[in-house]
Amino acid sequence: MYNSGCRRIQFGLESYNDRILNLMNKGIQTHAIDKIVKNCLEVGIALNLFIILGFPSETISEMYSTINYALDIVKLSLTNYKIISSVDFSKFQLCKDSPIYKNPIKFGINVIENENKLDLIADYSNKNNNVDNILLDAERKFSNIIYEYFQIDCKNQNIYFDEHYLFLKNCKVTKIAKSSKNIEDIYFKNNKLLNFPTKESNKYYIISYISERFIPNGYYTEKELNGILKTIYSDYVLIRRYLVDYKFINRTKDCTLYWKNTKENGDL
Repeated sequence: MYNSGCRRIQFGLESYNDRILNLMNKGIQTHAIDKIVKNCLEVGIALNLFIILGFPSETISEMYSTINYALDIVKLSLTNYKIISSVDFSKFQLCKDSPIYKNPIKFGINVIENENKLDLIADYSNKNNNVDNILLDAERKFSNIIYEYFQIDCKNQNIYFDEHYLFLKNCKVTKIAKSSKNIEDIYFKNNKLLNFPTKESNKYYIISYISERFIPNGYYTEKELNGILKTIYSDYVLIRRYLVDYKFINRTKDCTLYWKNTKENGDL
């Protein structure tokens, strides 16, 4: 494909979670995705990964496993293969006459019909109310990868892809950033914490870094919080305790609800 002139593939990844892929009836599993992505990058073909967030019954931790995988591919493309891959994040929409619309019970939703019969999108119940904030968080993280790698000076920080081209609006590319060994490189591999540091300053940095996984004004049950932390480190209880102790995460007195600490919110 590369020898025939192919330099970029629009890849309908949608999700990097086997349960969600099965629900979508995609006909592919994550192990096959890994092989396809690896083969493309090794011959120099960049990828534009299309991601759908908020598929019915998709959890926050499942969404972030897909987001983190996609962002890792962007980083890998830049650092190891010197090509620019990209991610197109979007929110799930219920299209009329789709398999989900026709069989809502299977997907745990109730269709809410709107008055406009010409509207091709239907509303539905049991949505994940965190999706909009997660979507913004994912887009911000993708932009930051590009800004940091190219050391881009942007007045309005506006970045987007169209076909094969990367557009930087009101931006000036100063230079390619040099790779450096930092604390993240030492303690993390594939978005997983290898070991918990003993030095207090490093502990604080690591917990601060992990706290970026959580969206401002997003609320999590203890089960949802644990689900996200389990994907990062085996001793998720330890990480949860430090998130609270260092005041990156707030929680109710009965420990049933958690949220990211910001200047705008406080204790419930």
